[in-house]
Amino acid sequence: MIALINSFSLYAVSPPWHESFRDAVFGKNVTIDDAENLSQCCAVSGMAYAMANGLDVDKFAKNALALNSRNATAQYLSAARWVFAPAPLNNLKKGIEMMMDILVKGDMEKDDRFNVNSAIGYAYVQQKKYAEARPWLLKSLEIYPSNKIAAELLEKK
Repeated sequence: MIALINSFSLYAVSPPWHESFRDAVFGKNVTIDDAENLSQCCAVSGMAYAMANGLDVDKFAKNALALNSRNATAQYLSAARWVFAPAPLNNLKKGIEMMMDILVKGDMEKDDRFNVNSAIGYAYVQQKKYAEARPWLLKSLEIYPSNKIAAELLEKK
């Protein structure tokens, strides 16, 4: 399965056939790993690819949530689209609300806590609400003290 996921990640940037490849390989049994891989492809590919495939991340995350409603990673992937999508496609207020819900409704591991805290901090920075961002970014840095992105966001004023 890992080889297939890696193949999907490598070839997902070829829009003419990637969707049929994904469906043939994964069918309806798409896992949270598949959602994470597609999310990463959207992050590093061009805007057209992200627009065409980004909604599938949420669909795959919802499949995972149907199996385990407390899956923090799936909750994060569903909420992240509202935080990290470019304007005017984002909805920072909704993203922050969804991220905060994960803190209560999610079974969180170390990486989940970091991702949620840093996403909330990032969303506040995007709104130029630096005082509100600060505690979330500090929580992120408690988890991964050497994270340069969280540190750089914390320096913004």
